[in-house]
Amino acid sequence: MIIWLIYPILVRSAVASWTLIVDCGSTGSRLYAYRMDGQDVRVMRGSKMKPGLHTIFAQSNTSAIEKMAEMLRSGARMVQDNFDTILIRCTGGVRDELEIEEQMEMLDHLFFGLQSHGILLKDRNQIDIISGYDEAAYAFNAANFLEKKLDHKLQKVQKNEELNGALDLGGSSTQITYLNNDGLFAQSYAGLGAQAVRARLKVNMIDNDPCAHRGDGVGTGNLDACIHTIRRLILSDNERLQQCNTAVEDTERRNACAVEPWRYEIPEPKSSIRFLAMCNFFYAADAIRSFSAEPLEGWPTPALSDLEEKARTFCALPWHQVRQQFSGKHHYTSDSLLSSRCFDAALVLFILRDVYALDQVTFLLETQSGLEVEWTLGYFLDHLRQQQDNTCSISTTTTTVAATNISVGDHPRDDIVSIPSFHDQHTRPTFAAHFSSTSTTPTVSIVI
Repeated sequence: MIIWLIYPILVRSAVASWTLIVDCGSTGSRLYAYRMDGQDVRVMRGSKMKPGLHTIFAQSNTSAIEKMAEMLRSGARMVQDNFDTILIRCTGGVRDELEIEEQMEMLDHLFFGLQSHGILLKDRNQIDIISGYDEAAYAFNAANFLEKKLDHKLQKVQKNEELNGALDLGGSSTQITYLNNDGLFAQSYAGLGAQAVRARLKVNMIDNDPCAHRGDGVGTGNLDACIHTIRRLILSDNERLQQCNTAVEDTERRNACAVEPWRYEIPEPKSSIRFLAMCNFFYAADAIRSFSAEPLEGWPTPALSDLEEKARTFCALPWHQVRQQFSGKHHYTSDSLLSSRCFDAALVLFILRDVYALDQVTFLLETQSGLEVEWTLGYFLDHLRQQQDNTCSISTTTTTVAATNISVGDHPRDDIVSIPSFHDQHTRPTFAAHFSSTSTTPTVSIVI
């Protein structure tokens, strides 16, 4: 057999090498190529693969391996074989939908399968699953780097300047990350991603669907009812709803009990923190902005009440008018996604208000330089830093932990984590701040 791709490439040009990173998400996989150009980062976006890797594996191991091999070959051609490493990282879809044993079996099959296709990865840890905590932290680093609050070494540009908070919404989960008085708070909510909630919604919407336009199936096109439905759907797994069902016999009073204002247990961030809402947060809000006859004042930092009003008007439009008027009109909304934009807007409003208790955010996708806010960028910066300095300071009382490769066993599978314990000396990403904590709970820091 002829070995097509030998890893690592032995002959390098004088130009800095690229790092190939594959994001294996819940709905698909995407290859990115990153490299440093002085103190700036260059990025190239490679090919996509749909559906999610775990979904393809469930259908055929052979097909999944072949598709990934072709994606990597395509990435190698894109950078003219000038790369120094390949890193394949899976997120919520694999993390939340597969048991630990299934995760490891899939990754093992992929590693050895790629070998048989001539792609010789030198280390099994080049294929792994990142925790929700780490995914949130990488997005935080990427957002602050692109806003020029952090440099490429993940150190503050201005020591006294406050860092932005980061909000990410994927297909399987949503993440929030910010600095509070106790240090870095990063939390991921499995099951609150756009695809996950939409799938659950479809099962429950048999007679009518307020999140779909009139004329689209059983759609009624009612934003307020859609948000209410999402709230009740999420609350159906909540202990308080169970208490409502058992403590209140009258149906009307039980329904009122279930939809009273509620919040997840999130430490209240400082009011001065500016939150950057990325990925599906941006796509949904930007679609509503694009489809609105009136401008969305203050964009990209609109009042959520204004966004809600524009979304309410859009949702109320009949489906035939939506197709005729908006098909192909929004760069980030394909025809297959158009019918879900009312639901997407409702979910964004629900998460920002009910889950994160925020009244205003800045919707951000890319900077003027064209770099998109992706967790993969934060991961690349962290990987680069750890290559240059393989120690990171873990601020407990006197603990210093050597940084090694991230592995799936580092964090609890549920990934519902805030200010984690490091007594077992597990690896964490490099975090972009130096702060002190009065709490006895360990926090992560780097020396700036």
